[in-house]
Amino acid sequence: MLNIFSGCSGLTSVNIGNSVTSIGSYAFHSCLGLTSVTIPNSVTSIGEMAFSSCRELETIKVESNNTKYDSRSNCNAIIEMASNTLHTGCKNTLIPNSVTTIGKYAFYGCTGLTGITIPNSVTTICNGAFDYCSGLTSVTIPNSVKIIGNSAFSSCGGLTSVTIPNYVTSIGDYAFYDCSSLKRINAYPNPGKVGLGSNVFFEVPKNGTLHVLPQYLEVYQTSDQWKNFTNIVGDLKEDVCVTGDVDGSAMVDVDDVNAMINLILLYDQYKDKYPGSADLDGNGMVDVDDVNALINIILSK
Repeated sequence: MLNIFSGCSGLTSVNIGNSVTSIGSYAFHSCLGLTSVTIPNSVTSIGEMAFSSCRELETIKVESNNTKYDSRSNCNAIIEMASNTLHTGCKNTLIPNSVTTIGKYAFYGCTGLTGITIPNSVTTICNGAFDYCSGLTSVTIPNSVKIIGNSAFSSCGGLTSVTIPNYVTSIGDYAFYDCSSLKRINAYPNPGKVGLGSNVFFEVPKNGTLHVLPQYLEVYQTSDQWKNFTNIVGDLKEDVCVTGDVDGSAMVDVDDVNAMINLILLYDQYKDKYPGSADLDGNGMVDVDDVNALINIILSK
């Protein structure tokens, strides 16, 4: 049911029973005293803004096999996942490798969110996903991402730099609206193949530097919206943003999977042979999770 506990300011904790399969939109909206909640395995659908404005909500336990996730304290996440994860506070948010979509308004209004790790499994960043995350200072979007939704990073006033990867095909309306501190954009795709919504960079300083690949410099200088930047520099290198290029071939393919397996089985023997990063999930080791992330990159092309 929609709004079933909305505005219950005296509610401090919630244990949702195993018979529940769906949590409706705005179900716990503005439960200002809510500090913890456990979402059971049975829940497969969580509505938009289900926990919005729960300002004291610090801990959400998502039990194993849960397929949908809605976060805390204006973080309103609808994130596909399949792991047993304990999330504590917006500031230390980690998105697991099983995530393929960051849903609408996933981290909306998380003013305390200073850093976010977007794994290489993510292909879509939906509308408003990081809207009003004013504490974010930089974002590197992985090469797996193809779609950046409307207002995805709108009003991120602390954002100073952003990297737009090779395979992005669509950037929605007002995606970076009012990112007033954004001074550096690293843009790798061919702008002629990227569909731009309206006012993608509205209220973004146009005197910052737009860094692009040399072969696309003239295209950026003549393309709508991109051409409004006064300082466009063709100084990026192709291989810098080829996530998953373990063997250094400037492409991501099955040879990189073989190279990664070699590193897992015989790291000392192969560690100096492959120039690319094999630790795709950034956990300090090369393991089967990195192989899965690499396969997702290859399949998403």
